[in-house]
Amino acid sequence: MRTRPASVVLLTVLLSACGSGAPAPAPVRNAVEVPESRNITGRPLTVEELTNGTYIGTDKTLIQMKDGEWSDPTQDRKITLLKTNALAGDLNGDGKEESVGFYSDRVGKIETFNFAVMVVADGKIHVIASATVGTGVALVSARLADQKVIVEVRNNGRNERLQWTMKDGVLTQIEDPS
Repeated sequence: MRTRPASVVLLTVLLSACGSGAPAPAPVRNAVEVPESRNITGRPLTVEELTNGTYIGTDKTLIQMKDGEWSDPTQDRKITLLKTNALAGDLNGDGKEESVGFYSDRVGKIETFNFAVMVVADGKIHVIASATVGTGVALVSARLADQKVIVEVRNNGRNERLQWTMKDGVLTQIEDPS
């Protein structure tokens, strides 16, 4: 039986610690009200915002990052920012930039590698979508191209290239054409 903690996280609030240890499936729809487009600043997040910002999670919980980390000892949970700079680009075709940040989410002994899509609106960081890349993987590279998040990870001694698209607040993993 899979459970998803109703939590949020760092560069995101987040997507999931599956009880089985397996990554959560895509697509994932988050129950968050996306700020109105006219209120979205459409600028990349700064390093200071990423590492010490307050995030409004997909469940509207506030998470305060400190030096790139957030923890909740009552849940034996720790979120750690993996990259100090977020990627930025227009993922949903609205003409405004979203930021993509990468983090690890450890609940108990299970640690997953994740990313979150964020926007700055009304001076606040809003996580609008997030996805789990995998368990036991290491980030090799990441980029945004053609409204896709493209991530290369090292998994069991080999590199894998994974891709996601976002439409209407839903991230969907797609086949890598290469």
